[in-house]
Amino acid sequence: MKVIVALCLVVVGASALPTKGVFGASGIVYPDGTNVQFTYDQADNIVLVGPSGAVTKDGTNYQFTDAGVPSRSKRSMGVFGASGIVYPDGTNVQFTYDQADNIVLVGPSGAVTKDGTNYQFTDAGVPSRSKRALVGDSGIVTPKGDLHQLGHGVEIVVAGPSGAVLSNGEHIQYRK
Repeated sequence: MKVIVALCLVVVGASALPTKGVFGASGIVYPDGTNVQFTYDQADNIVLVGPSGAVTKDGTNYQFTDAGVPSRSKRSMGVFGASGIVYPDGTNVQFTYDQADNIVLVGPSGAVTKDGTNYQFTDAGVPSRSKRALVGDSGIVTPKGDLHQLGHGVEIVVAGPSGAVLSNGEHIQYRK
């Protein structure tokens, strides 16, 4: 009889475990058991925690999900590392061995490679996928990579997304 009572207590105790997460003054416990500990500044920033969200001093307020914790949102920035790229939309690009070996340095604004092909990052922290023209005082590089050196005294009057007009009357059409 004592074994049955003990077994019943274990079952009741196990069923009493929370199925929701917990958001408190010092951190978050997600339903899957993941713990996120707040820094001192983060903990100090919390004004009020209620059943549907949390209010902070800096104006960043959190709406809770049905699980009782803030939703884990997608990153607004991508990640460019030595082995690949994770774009903000979740797309992953894994580098080959040769591509990974070609990277010399990755910084906040771009990546430098051994072969001289350097990558400028967008505001999302990843290389741009679209090709654009590069227009400067001495010439134009089209999206296709064609080089147009400007002669002495020739200036770019206007440059747009599909081409450029020069002061000598010449038109340069960008072709993709």
